[in-house]
Amino acid sequence: GGSAGEATPCRPASDQSSAAMADATPVAAWRSRRAGAAGCAMGRHGHFIGNVAAAAPPRLSTRVGLRTSPESRRAPWLVFSGVFAALMFLQRASALPSEVRGRQLLVKGVPVHLKGVCWNPVRKGGTHPKDLDFRGFVASDAELMSRAGINVIRTYEAITDSEVLDVLWSKRIFVFNTVYDWGGEPIKVVAERVNAVKNHPAILAWVVGNEWNYNGLYVNLPFPQALNRVRAVVDLIKQNDGTHPVATVHGETPSAETLTQLSNVDIWGINRYSGISFGKLFEQWAKLSDLPFFLGEYGADAYDARRGVVDEEDQASAVEALTTQIVKASSVHKPGVCVGGFLFELADEW
Repeated sequence: GGSAGEATPCRPASDQSSAAMADATPVAAWRSRRAGAAGCAMGRHGHFIGNVAAAAPPRLSTRVGLRTSPESRRAPWLVFSGVFAALMFLQRASALPSEVRGRQLLVKGVPVHLKGVCWNPVRKGGTHPKDLDFRGFVASDAELMSRAGINVIRTYEAITDSEVLDVLWSKRIFVFNTVYDWGGEPIKVVAERVNAVKNHPAILAWVVGNEWNYNGLYVNLPFPQALNRVRAVVDLIKQNDGTHPVATVHGETPSAETLTQLSNVDIWGINRYSGISFGKLFEQWAKLSDLPFFLGEYGADAYDARRGVVDEEDQASAVEALTTQIVKASSVHKPGVCVGGFLFELADEW
């Protein structure tokens, strides 16, 4: 995943573990074209973002947010229920309580499906975290995301600026707000971050870590220490806010032992890059846990390494195929196990 100065936030399929590759649908030609690709961001102008919001046919235009048929606009998973939309418009000044119940993520008792994108706005040529600029990009990016049908973002750093949240909320965009992912900080910083914005209606959930099983919370902590740190941070968040669930994002599927050791986590995120199919991921999760999960990162490169060109049409087709699988597994309807996913990502960080 792309955060904390990580050099290669989007791993091509050739870099996946053998287990992940065995689980994915084999598409040799697609993989060969993606090997060594430079990245999988959507680009500052987000030319294929229209396909984010609709994974199933009819195909969408690769231009921003332009759906090509009335059927795509009427797709039930593209819109909130009328009740939920009304609740969002009425609730402006206070938190909207959210919770995990069974395999569903609920807001005011209404199940939601995450049509998300990872958002880490760094200007072209800038670096993370020095040039991270939520305030500078929120107006233009929120408009772009809204037109694409995005209803939630996931951050890699905490948003504690209520005015940034106001802009996102004006477009009815929720936030999975990451409040701790760098192990070089004392965990006490989390309380201040949570308390700063816990009453804002845009906050949907808190997030701890990003692929911490790979990066040791970006300071190479041994796995047991990273796990203990995650557990402690989750507990601290819950001590300061009892109205929002807490998630953690794991690289690939966690083990049953890891789930047991982190039983205080309400909802799990899984970052996965396995070609144009998630394989048996949803079936495996159904057997592994009774909790819901979301795709913390997924997507495809825009750069065709074989031809040395940008190919957004091919990228859009891959994203459409992946998003279709997420929608089919949505826990909005039983027996779904997945609450949605976050494309990686809205814009490059370099």
